[in-house]
Amino acid sequence: MIGTTLYLVRSPFALPLWLLLALGGLALIGSNLVSYTSARAESLGMDLGKPPLASKGTRTTVMILCAWGSPLWPGMPILALLYLAVHPNITVIRRLRRTLHTGERL
Repeated sequence: MIGTTLYLVRSPFALPLWLLLALGGLALIGSNLVSYTSARAESLGMDLGKPPLASKGTRTTVMILCAWGSPLWPGMPILALLYLAVHPNITVIRRLRRTLHTGERL
């Protein structure tokens, strides 16, 4: 994600630097928190239900597909960064809300 962010910073697209850095930071935070909340829930014996589309495999696949698509459209990594900045963070928020409703500590 850091490499994707740096690629986009150096590309000639009209996105402001602060926006690219914010998206990169959110993508890093969300990806780490998805893995952390999964491991923490497993250690507490909590059932999180079916795996979300924010799992490590999905995140990696999105990054790879967008990297492969960048020769066709150099801005393709923007889609990966947007997905990784939004969806994993939504998954973490849902997990936290679910934990608050069950009364357990994640």
